[in-house]
Amino acid sequence: MSNTSILAHTRPPAKASKEDLLQWMSTSLNRFPEPSDLYHISKELYHLGDFGNACHGLELYVEQPGALLPGHHLLGYSYYYNGQLAEAVRQLKKCVKEGFDSDWQLLVELTVQLETTPSPPS
Repeated sequence: MSNTSILAHTRPPAKASKEDLLQWMSTSLNRFPEPSDLYHISKELYHLGDFGNACHGLELYVEQPGALLPGHHLLGYSYYYNGQLAEAVRQLKKCVKEGFDSDWQLLVELTVQLETTPSPPS
């Protein structure tokens, strides 16, 4: 079963925990997901607008040895669209430092936004 067909037949629970998402992937694949599964399924979730679950899947992916830079890039954008701006900045900085130049503009915009947004009162 290909990754695309998994999402065509079933979707993870809305706002699943990272553990629940991993369990859903394992059940859907009938095996423990490999790093490439984590990336491709999370990328599809991102394209479907399920940014919360995409974040969890991509977090699992970037924790893997040998995770590639596009995973960090997509995680940064998933965090951005999920409203997790500080986390997005961290991922985008990593990408820019490693030569993923297309992330500069969003990184600068988010950094300025975070610096100019007042902190909530303590």
